[in-house]
Amino acid sequence: MRKYGGLTLILTLLLASCSSPTVGEPNPEPKPVMQLAAGTFSGQGAPTTGTALLVKLTLSDGSAVTQDTQVTVNGPKGWNKDEPLNLMVNAKGYVDWLVTGFIPVVEGIYQASVNIAGQTYTATSGPVRVTNLLDAPNPVTVSDNGTQVRVTWPSVNNAVVYSSRIVNGGETVAGTYIFTRTIPATYASSVLAPNTDYTASVLAFNAALDTEKVLSVPAQFNASRAAPTAPFSHLP
Repeated sequence: MRKYGGLTLILTLLLASCSSPTVGEPNPEPKPVMQLAAGTFSGQGAPTTGTALLVKLTLSDGSAVTQDTQVTVNGPKGWNKDEPLNLMVNAKGYVDWLVTGFIPVVEGIYQASVNIAGQTYTATSGPVRVTNLLDAPNPVTVSDNGTQVRVTWPSVNNAVVYSSRIVNGGETVAGTYIFTRTIPATYASSVLAPNTDYTASVLAFNAALDTEKVLSVPAQFNASRAAPTAPFSHLP
């Protein structure tokens, strides 16, 4: 009996050693993981409610994609004249987003697809409700004391982060893609030319776009915009 038991023990050890992973065996390649959120973009005085899109693209180990990657978004019937819209997640960028008043939002579910190394990966948004809006950060006020420009607005319920910018003739002078959770936003007056008209605007978002790697994609991505009714001038 002891001999039989000894043979059983030897066989068990041999089987265990055969099933153990080989030392130095390479880990499997991480796979792309994509998330999509769609929602509403409401602008101050805008005649229609526009579209807000947010896509997050990472690898399964949490790292970023290593190449610029195009993501194609399709919406419910009638959205964007039934044409796809492309976003671009830059290498090591984790996310891309779009807010536009030129594409009216359509209620329903949106889909994203991406082709990486010959394989297609997809993601779907939560159901978009066109009545789910983010209040506009209105009114926006601007002051310039000759040293510092201050752009101020009221806090917005459910807004997580804001982006303010100063524009002249359609060209952004200061603030583009700079996100803030602090009100007001300030800029050096030296970026402005004397006796020149400028326009300030503020975007509000319900997603933390300032922390791209750990961004939590909401069920519906909403944004809003506000701007002063008149331009301001920088005096010498």
